[in-house]
Amino acid sequence: MESKDKILIVDDSKLSVRILSDILKNMGYDVVSAYSAKEALSMATSERPSLILLDIVLPDMDGIEVVSVLSKRENTKDIPVIMVTSLEQPEYLKAALDAGAMDYVRKPFSEVELTARVNSALRQKELYDKLKKMAVTDSLTSLYNHAYLVSKLERRVKESKRYGSPVSFIMMDIDHFKNVNDTYGHSAGDCVLVGVSDVIKSLVRDVDIVSRYGGEEFSVVLPFISLDKTCIVAERIRKNIEIHEFVCGDYSGNISITISIGVSSYPDVGIKGYKDLIIMADKALYEAKSYGRNRTIYFKDGNFYEINT
Repeated sequence: MESKDKILIVDDSKLSVRILSDILKNMGYDVVSAYSAKEALSMATSERPSLILLDIVLPDMDGIEVVSVLSKRENTKDIPVIMVTSLEQPEYLKAALDAGAMDYVRKPFSEVELTARVNSALRQKELYDKLKKMAVTDSLTSLYNHAYLVSKLERRVKESKRYGSPVSFIMMDIDHFKNVNDTYGHSAGDCVLVGVSDVIKSLVRDVDIVSRYGGEEFSVVLPFISLDKTCIVAERIRKNIEIHEFVCGDYSGNISITISIGVSSYPDVGIKGYKDLIIMADKALYEAKSYGRNRTIYFKDGNFYEINT
C-alpha cells in the first residue's frame, strides 16, 4: 500500500487551517498543521512533509522569511511551498517566489484552484525526486554513485574535525571479476554486482553510505565509528561474500567469489582530509591484492596491517 503524501499547513487562523485541512483530507492527503513560524520550521524537519501551504502573515515571522530559511536548510530545501495569502500587493508574492516559494493561492481561495495547484506541486516534486535520485545513484545496483560518495565523505570528515568524532572508510574490490564475465557472461557479472551490493547493505548501519565506487569496486563511509570496529565490519562483509553463492538466472549453477578490502580511518597519522582517507584505503586495498587477495588490510599510524582471523 502506497503511503499518502503529507501536507503541512501553516496559518495562524484556526478557521483557515480547518478549511484547508478538510479539503486536503478529502483529497486523500495526510495533514499536519502549525500556527507560527517557529512551529512550522520545527515541523518541516520532524514531519518531513511533501508540501507546505504557508500563509505570509504569521505572528512571529512572516512567511517570506520562513521560505527563505527552509530553502537554505539541507533537510528542507527540496520541500515545495505554496503561499496562501489574502495580501493583494504583487510585491509580496514576488518576494515569496524570489525567496523560494513554488506557487501561491489567494484567499479566499477556490477549492478547484487549490486542488489543481496542490496536485501540480506534488507531481513536480515527484519528478524532481526521481531526477535527483538518478543523479546520485548507480543504475545497476541502486547504490550511491562515486560523485555522491565523495561529497558525503568530504562532509563527514568536516563534521569529524568539528566535533571530534571518528569517520572510517572501506574500499572493496571483487577478486578476478574479469573471470566472472569471461566464464559466465556479462549478464551474470551484473547479477554478481547486484548481489554483492545487497550483501554489503545488509551488513552495515542505516547511517553508513554504501556506493559503487566504479566497475567492480564498492565503498562504505562509516561515520562515528572507530578503526577497530570498522575492521570488524569489513571482515564480516568479506567473510559473508566468501561463503555466499550468487544465483544468476542465465547460469545454471551458483557463482562464488571473494573480495579484497582496504580500510582507513580519520583521525590518523598521515590522514588530514577526505582525500587522504580514500588514498590510504585504496593503498590498503592494493596491499590486500598484492598479498594474495581475499583479505582485509587496514592503514594505521603510517603502516599497513592485515587482519588476522
